[in-house]
Amino acid sequence: MKNLSFFSVPLWWQHMPEEKFGIDFDMTGLREWEQRFPTQVRAGAERGIGEALLLLENAVRTHILEGRPGGHGAAQATGTLVGAVFSEMRSTPQEVRGIVAVHPIAGGYALVIEEGRRPGQKMPPEAPIVAWILAKRAVFAKEVKRISGYIRRGTHGRHAKEVAAIISSDQARQSAAKSMAFVIRRAIGRKGFPGVHMFAKAFGEHTQHVQEIIRAYMVAAVESAEGGAP
Repeated sequence: MKNLSFFSVPLWWQHMPEEKFGIDFDMTGLREWEQRFPTQVRAGAERGIGEALLLLENAVRTHILEGRPGGHGAAQATGTLVGAVFSEMRSTPQEVRGIVAVHPIAGGYALVIEEGRRPGQKMPPEAPIVAWILAKRAVFAKEVKRISGYIRRGTHGRHAKEVAAIISSDQARQSAAKSMAFVIRRAIGRKGFPGVHMFAKAFGEHTQHVQEIIRAYMVAAVESAEGGAP
């Protein structure tokens, strides 16, 4: 086991695997134990990493909720973004690696929320914002209901319900979502917004704690198995 490391990717790691923020575990004083008790050291490391990942994952979610930017709908998609945060441990004979990232549903805007945008830039891509609008079913349903009611009031006779049904169809939902997304994208492009830095903050404030958690589990595992460590 050559090293223990964490990295955070504010995009789905299979799509964008470069490391953004990292915590390299300090093995000082533990290399001898690793050589003498490799099974116990690895078991302790994996338990410690599991606990540390939960700590970092919850910290990222907390910073999303506390630091969400205002002024445009996409940045307030906190339910989707918070729910998309996940952690994962990947283990090979040479390495134990922890990952904190977001699932694909939030991949289109997680990095933007992390880093923010300067005013006057081009509009962000349409697809992620349309996906968010469609995912926020309660919000979108309310808008569809409002439009349907308007059509019913303005359409007479037997065609009123037919027209309302058409506006509620999947095709109409996509069209309405794109119209709503355009307004959001234009506002983002013109005004910009400050980044939330949820990953940077979570990793920055917990680096020392993560080191302590993993070390404690490794020491405990060796001491428990051997009845005391040198």
